Amino acid sequence: MIRLDRYRLFVSVASTLSMSRSADALCLTRSAVSHAVREIEEDLGVPLFRRTAGKLALTAEGRQLFERIAPAVRTIEEADRSLRAPKAARHLTLATTHTLLRAFVMSAIARLADDSIRLVFKTGSIMQAINQVRSGEADIGIVALHSTSLPEGLFGQRLMTLHDTFVCRRQDCPAQPISLKDALAQPIVTLARDSITFEGYRRFFESGGLTLTPKAEVHQLDILHDLVSAGFGYGLSYREIVQDVPGLCCLPVGETLPEQTLLCITSSDARDEIIATAEEIGRIFLNRP
Repeated sequence: MIRLDRYRLFVSVASTLSMSRSADALCLTRSAVSHAVREIEEDLGVPLFRRTAGKLALTAEGRQLFERIAPAVRTIEEADRSLRAPKAARHLTLATTHTLLRAFVMSAIARLADDSIRLVFKTGSIMQAINQVRSGEADIGIVALHSTSLPEGLFGQRLMTLHDTFVCRRQDCPAQPISLKDALAQPIVTLARDSITFEGYRRFFESGGLTLTPKAEVHQLDILHDLVSAGFGYGLSYREIVQDVPGLCCLPVGETLPEQTLLCITSSDARDEIIATAEEIGRIFLNRP
């Protein structure tokens, strides 16, 4: 029989129609997820997905399998969650940035909220979120980092991959990709120099012999997007956010910009209920639409 974890992986891929997204959430490579799907197809003797033009779609057999086992997988997850979650009401303090809270965290947290949990949000910089989890001021932190290495005493669960991008007004978007050098020659808006994100940008550009000299620095991407919309210059943001901002687009550049990892962090010695909540956040991201 096919192992239960394989069925759970299939449900994730069938729900998102994205092997890359499932790979990020499971801390696996895309090839490992693809290999696991092929193993299920070979074991069952039927194709479960159609792969055309780089996109996935369920076959009739895949749809039938998904409809039959998805409720069972969710029932198992709910049973696991009900046993892990403490019955008494508790406070959960979550530290993150304003941008990450609005763009990624709110929808996940909304699915956790119930009468047994009282949420307290702390918004600030990524460094502040890390320090608040280290000091015990926050139970959980949601942070985006160019490197997944964390200070000693912290544990991070990968939620998804974010892609750095230059952002510009849609009417200013060139038809052909430009070089990083030409992009940096324009007025640039970035997050503040004392932020972890800016330091990641700086190291990346310096590795290519380029210098990042922003015209303006902000502490929230919402304000950065407002400045770009007003024609202030190009900005550095996340592709996953920019694609949903009206009037803005991702500036095409000839070179590949770095990736960041969205992490759910806890203290390595966190209480069992905090670890269970962090794991549930990971499952929500794994199965998000």
